Amino acid sequence: MVRAASPKATHRVALVVSGGVTLYVMYVDEAGDLAGLASPARPNDQPVFILAGLILHSDHIRSFTAEFLTLKRRFYPRLRHPELRRHLDWILPEIKGSDLKKSAMSRSRNERRHALMFMGELLQLVESRGGKLAARVWVKQPGQTINARAIYTYSVQALTATFDNLLSDVGSLGVCIADSRTKQLNEPVAHAVFTQIHSLGPTYRHIKEVPLFGHSGNHAGLQASDLITSGILMPIACYVYCHTFVANSHVKDAALLLRDRFGPRLRSMQHRYQVAGRFKGGIVTADPVNQSSARLLFGS
Repeated sequence: MVRAASPKATHRVALVVSGGVTLYVMYVDEAGDLAGLASPARPNDQPVFILAGLILHSDHIRSFTAEFLTLKRRFYPRLRHPELRRHLDWILPEIKGSDLKKSAMSRSRNERRHALMFMGELLQLVESRGGKLAARVWVKQPGQTINARAIYTYSVQALTATFDNLLSDVGSLGVCIADSRTKQLNEPVAHAVFTQIHSLGPTYRHIKEVPLFGHSGNHAGLQASDLITSGILMPIACYVYCHTFVANSHVKDAALLLRDRFGPRLRSMQHRYQVAGRFKGGIVTADPVNQSSARLLFGS
């Protein structure tokens, strides 16, 4: 006869099994869209698409979230939401990266200064928690059609590979939370990673489940990922890769100020690694127009 374990014994076993295991979370968000770029570009055509992952240790998520909420309240005290009653409710109203980008390149000196100060403190918060960044930057070729599903899926797989390498370096497990779109868009992306996780020779050894899809109003990590991707990376990429062939609202030389201020910090936040003597991971650019590398994003 097999005796059932006592509650105390079960608790002791759980502690042994979970002891020493750490967890990292990668928060994935996008900037731009996967529509084609007209030739010549239309006024609101977005010439670049970016998918980025912000990686945080799970032990830091609580304190990161608390400081992020305080940062939001200090810089944007007029944010409104129907459920805004307690401090923790400040996760609900969002500062969108696209709006932050507009403020950072505004003609108003005060508006620019406010946005740049907020961006700087946000990056400082990420850096203080040892946050790492990986991204795929896709420069669109004018007049060419885009395979949106292939680009998004490949980008997720590339970010997942970078994340898995970081997890291998630190001896940890990880989970990916991506900003939710629709079931029709989410499902094939998750399935592409599913087949790699559950293949006979699994591609990712430290990620045990497919990407999960969350709503940004519930995750400080997703909101921070959006602000970095849409508010900093996107305007820099649009200018440095596209100013020679796109003249519209998304390509402004004011983005060079963002690169001067934040480019070196973005470079240092990358997780890069070597395979057969070649660097991989970090922020990677695909530029079919000028064949430029990610170095343009960081400046000198």
